[in-house]
Amino acid sequence: MPPPKKKKDATEDTTSFIFDQVNQASDVTAVEQLLKVIKEGLNVWNIRNENHETLLHVAAKNGQNKVAELLIKRGADVNSSDKERTTPLQRAMDAGHKTVGHKTVAKLIIKHGANIEATDRENNTPLVVALTKGDTKLAEFIIQHGADLTHCDNKRRTPLHLAASNGYDNTVELLLRRGASVDAGDGHVTPLFAAANTGHEKVVETLLRHGADVNALSNDPRNGSLWIIFLRRHRKITELLIRHGADVGSGRLGEDTLLHYAASNGDTVTAQLLIEHGAQLEA
Repeated sequence: MPPPKKKKDATEDTTSFIFDQVNQASDVTAVEQLLKVIKEGLNVWNIRNENHETLLHVAAKNGQNKVAELLIKRGADVNSSDKERTTPLQRAMDAGHKTVGHKTVAKLIIKHGANIEATDRENNTPLVVALTKGDTKLAEFIIQHGADLTHCDNKRRTPLHLAASNGYDNTVELLLRRGASVDAGDGHVTPLFAAANTGHEKVVETLLRHGADVNALSNDPRNGSLWIIFLRRHRKITELLIRHGADVGSGRLGEDTLLHYAASNGDTVTAQLLIEHGAQLEA
């Protein structure tokens, strides 16, 4: 039996041609092109273009699941990085909210050992990217694969802050069950305040059920006494926080307490609730 043919490294021109073929073709057609290259004995699994991207970067960016699957099967490095230190997973995450294909590629890469804590140029992990782009299903998939729940984005927000402020109740529940700190601070506000301030009542209820400190909303002296929430006209959330023990007497807006402000603006429902929970008329 003759010895197997040694794989040949692709030339610069061949490399450029292969990248163009994969980048411009459909998923199925790109696979067919790569299979032809295999028959010619070329080693292309970890070749790089001028941006130091691999073919797996291109497949991830284009949402080409079949191409990614073939590349990984043939030994492509799932943690390779380009000139900007971006991995194939991050490429898929950047566009993951657009198509099912991108999400499928991201999950495939994770299943084959991608580093889920790799950070992009803005120090965002794939979990942070998924939450920022509103892809809760992919975020939950990453969480279930052991993502770091304490990593902050460049604004010092944890994954729980991002999920809470966007109203992703199921993701908030999962993060808390996985051990995320319910009162994690970002230097300004807690996840409870992030949810309350944006009007996400269900998330507020979830955080309170998990023991969120209702009096640790933010480092603004007004916020602890519900001022911002009240002024945002989130009545139900204001009432919910009061019923869960929010300090109804602290903080002022000018000379007014929250009770004075509510009463002077004809909000008798909130005023009565504040009195029932200990607010003093003479404060």
